Amino acid sequence: MQDACVGIAEYWAHDLPFCDKLLAAVSRIDTPFVALAPDDDIAFPHAIDEALDFLVGNPDYVVAQGYTLRFGIKDNDFDIHSVFTYVPSITQTDPLERHYNLMRRYQPFIWAVIRRDVLLSALQAVQVHVTTLTPLFQELMFMSVAILQGKIAMLPIIYAMRGMEESTVPITRSHPLFSFLDNAQAFFQDY
Repeated sequence: MQDACVGIAEYWAHDLPFCDKLLAAVSRIDTPFVALAPDDDIAFPHAIDEALDFLVGNPDYVVAQGYTLRFGIKDNDFDIHSVFTYVPSITQTDPLERHYNLMRRYQPFIWAVIRRDVLLSALQAVQVHVTTLTPLFQELMFMSVAILQGKIAMLPIIYAMRGMEESTVPITRSHPLFSFLDNAQAFFQDY
């Protein structure tokens, strides 16, 4: 990985929990925007450019992304078979209405182009409470802090591709509705 970055990027390796690692990296960045992508997805450079252009032209938006499609490869066959993530933009001017719309059709927007100051404040908010929050509520705090600062654009573009690998985190630990349905008492205790 390091060899592939020579001359075009810095490669940092940290033996830290995810939130701490992300905060350490974002704290070192001095550009006004950050594009985040998981290591198992393929984010398209032209889509990142479109998301960036949208944010530059729309200062009341804090995040921009688009469709993520699922694909599979078997032998010489490449198959795009479903939309993995896409919900409508969250465009309300009232911060609490934006928060409501985020929660009613919950979908994380961390893998997107994000204003650096919004990303940093959301990560810092999680960091303050990281020892008392479960991973799900760390994500919910991150999402809440970001959505209260501005609108979310879900652009009509293919932003990324995701392979067939399933998440190592069960949906009951990564989605508030499924967490609640799995164990309402534990959900409210964590809340």
